[in-house]
Amino acid sequence: MAAATPCDPLGRLLGWWRLVTGRGIGEPRFSEVGRRTSEEAKLYRYNKPRMDQLIAETAGHPEALRQLGEFQKDDRAWEALLVTARELRTKFPGVASGYRLEACALMNLNEVAAAERLARRAMNRFPRNAAIAFIHAQCAEARGDVALALHRWRACFKSFPGDLWANLLYARAAGEQGQVECAERVFAAAVARWPNEWSCWAWWAELAEKRLDWDVAANRWLAVVEHFSARSNGYIRAIKALEQAGRRAEAAELRDSAAYLFRNEAAFRSAAA
Repeated sequence: MAAATPCDPLGRLLGWWRLVTGRGIGEPRFSEVGRRTSEEAKLYRYNKPRMDQLIAETAGHPEALRQLGEFQKDDRAWEALLVTARELRTKFPGVASGYRLEACALMNLNEVAAAERLARRAMNRFPRNAAIAFIHAQCAEARGDVALALHRWRACFKSFPGDLWANLLYARAAGEQGQVECAERVFAAAVARWPNEWSCWAWWAELAEKRLDWDVAANRWLAVVEHFSARSNGYIRAIKALEQAGRRAEAAELRDSAAYLFRNEAAFRSAAA
């Protein structure tokens, strides 16, 4: 069986988290110098000469290299990422991002064994870095060892109980391996603990969808709509779940509301006409 590309399912999530917080999942907030470098790097993302200049100007700080690596990761430029990550790890061996980005590049270049070796080294060096532990779990997923992957996600959950993504990624892995009661328990606790996090509610609703429990899924998507009324994708998923549950009158009513609220979006334009 071909190796999976384990970073792919998390790519959009990681990109969103970096956009909101300016840091990778599980990584500490960087210094004010790093923040300024990061903001400048965003301006020059597609200007390679300026990015090269920025890296040269900030040779005493790893943030420019890290930011470049994050851009390359988002763009799926794995070979370029591998070069950048190795430079970051070599020049700044005390920065966990270099290990994480290099392991990610190796996994997506189907060098999973090398990625796993590097992840183990990084875990020994950075035992309290959640992002490194996540990479270690993804290595097992890449090899198709679902039992080991779940074991590692459980270890992430136990080691980082206060980390949002350690909770969500463990719950999702448990659900995918048929441990539905465990997944339900962890998701329910996450929703209570982080009520303003979209992913808590959405992933909990998706768990019900995957087992085709459309009535429960519909109720959970309706809760998403209630908590995140400005996000049209919640309405789309709620309408679908309501229809699958046979609650067509509710689906039609929600569609009418969405057509008015999101009348400029293609998904609802015809309904609003």
